[in-house]
Amino acid sequence: DEYKLDLVKIIDWGYTMIHKMNLWDSPFQMLKSGYKTIELRLNDQKRKSIKSGDFIQFANSQTNDSIIVVVRDVQKFEDFKSLYLNYSKESMGYKANEDANPEDMYQYYSKERISEYGVIAIEISLIDSLSIPPTYDDFKSLIISKLKNSTGEYIELTAGDLHREIGGYPNRNHRMPICCKVMRDIM
Repeated sequence: DEYKLDLVKIIDWGYTMIHKMNLWDSPFQMLKSGYKTIELRLNDQKRKSIKSGDFIQFANSQTNDSIIVVVRDVQKFEDFKSLYLNYSKESMGYKANEDANPEDMYQYYSKERISEYGVIAIEISLIDSLSIPPTYDDFKSLIISKLKNSTGEYIELTAGDLHREIGGYPNRNHRMPICCKVMRDIM
C-alpha cells in the first residue's frame, strides 16, 4: 500500500516524529487534494509538541484512508478569530463561495477550551515522491527492472542517470552512496 511505502521512506530518512490525527471526510479530502494547506487545532498538550519538519498522519474518520503530510510551520494564536485574520479562507478549507467564520470551530472546541489553551495553525504540505529521498529498495527495483527489460548483450547504467530517473538528484539530500552500493551489490 502506497501509504506504508511512504512511511517506510520517512523512517528510513531518519524521521521518527509522526503525529496522528483524525479528520472528517470533507476536510480530509481537501487536504489530500492539496486544496487545504492549514490545519486548525486547539493548542492542547497533544499539539504543543508539533514543530516544523515533523510529519502528521491524518486518518479519515469515515473511510480509514490515511495520508502523511509534512509540517512546514506552526503559528500560535489566542483564538480562532485572530487566526482567521492571518490566512486565506481557501487555505483553511473553505470553498470560494463560503463565508469563513471563526465560530465554525465551536462545533469542535468549546469557548472555554479555546480560552484555556489557545489555538494553532499548522501549515502543511503533502508528501510527494520527490520530497522523500529514495531508499535502497527503490534503487534495487529500478536496476532489476532495467536489467529485465534489456534486450542487448550488456546494459550501461550510471549512478547519476539512475538517481535522476528515480528522483531526488541532484540536490543536497541526494542518496548517491546508497545508489552506488546497490549497483555494487547487484553487479
